[in-house]
Amino acid sequence: MPSLEQMARGYPKDPSLTQPRLAIGGKLDAMAFMFRMMLSRVSDLDQCERDHPVRKQPLLAHDSKHWRATAE
Repeated sequence: MPSLEQMARGYPKDPSLTQPRLAIGGKLDAMAFMFRMMLSRVSDLDQCERDHPVRKQPLLAHDSKHWRATAE
């Protein structure tokens, strides 16, 4: 199994591991990728907050009696 350092060094050598359509290439490919990112739609954060409201009293899983009962 490769070490974390070997994996991290491998991504610049083969960018298709993280982004399948990205390849080591020229400036035109890099600019096309940048423009695709710039023109992509931004997530609607207001809609996300409406769909997933913030809890008034958040509780960590290991502090929850229900979670502990189902985990054991």
